[in-house]
Amino acid sequence: MKIRKKHIYKPDGHKIAYLTFDDGQSIGNHTYSHNYKYIYSDTNVFIKDVNKCETILKSILGSKFNSRLVRFPGESFGKKLEAFRDVLRHDGYNYIDWNDLTGDAEGQNIPVGKLLNNLREYTKGKEHVVILIHDASTKATTIIVCYWHIVNLFTFRYNIKECILIH
Repeated sequence: MKIRKKHIYKPDGHKIAYLTFDDGQSIGNHTYSHNYKYIYSDTNVFIKDVNKCETILKSILGSKFNSRLVRFPGESFGKKLEAFRDVLRHDGYNYIDWNDLTGDAEGQNIPVGKLLNNLREYTKGKEHVVILIHDASTKATTIIVCYWHIVNLFTFRYNIKECILIH
């Protein structure tokens, strides 16, 4: 399994996406705007935003890109977003949700110990984990914890077949 250390060099987002795809990793769609109020105002608006992101990813990665995998901004849980899940499936997409988190969205540069404790607590007893981790300049401690996640999840007897970093 390769984990690209993008924080060592500073390529633009297009270059990161291309290098990730070129390494054979999966890239999922997370909508173009990520604007909750806008995308969740109507299912037609939502699917257009998803398709706009898909078009941009294809323009960067080429015609071979065809992920059809989406992670909803926020999450897709609950009755309120049922119609959005339906329109996504109808348009040929699958979606993935996180079921584990570090808690790094709760503030800026949260202490490593707190993030690790959250991970340990939320991972316990789960057979399959998709961990929500954020990538931003105010998440420097998250980058440190990210490597711990990957190395130490083996301790929890998880078989990591693929590491998908979803922004």
